[in-house]
Amino acid sequence: MKKNALLIVFLLLLLAVTCAVPAWAYEIAAFTDKGPVNVHLLPDKNSRVLTTVNKGELCLVLNRKQGDWWQVFALHNTIGYVHKSKLVIRWNDGKSIATINDQDGYAIMYTGASQNTRIIRKVMEGEEFIVVGKDAWYRIVTNDCKEGFVLAGKVVELYPMP
Repeated sequence: MKKNALLIVFLLLLLAVTCAVPAWAYEIAAFTDKGPVNVHLLPDKNSRVLTTVNKGELCLVLNRKQGDWWQVFALHNTIGYVHKSKLVIRWNDGKSIATINDQDGYAIMYTGASQNTRIIRKVMEGEEFIVVGKDAWYRIVTNDCKEGFVLAGKVVELYPMP
């Protein structure tokens, strides 16, 4: 257990140094009993297999999802895609994944929890993001690593924290 925790901390630090995405944007996942699991170059079962991981092996799930495929950083130092049916998500620090559900088809992301703060950008309906805090406003991080606030009434959690 302690060895796995140290390995995860090491991987988070390594990713923070080598990737443009901040380390806190990653979540921990465990592969299901359906191993070994192929990690593909593209989100397609016919795409080239980059590596294979064993059942129960931990990896980091990047904040990127395409259809039914999650982008992962495997312990074999490989970034690729794994089908969602092969993963059991273990949320880190109470985060969840959500999207916008609004009649306008988008929500405005602000720099603070108020409409009187600067607008960062529109977050489109169907776009998935990480929720890192919630109250009357949700604090979110988008796939392009923008962090800001959207009104809680416009957010629907897709993969809520347990």
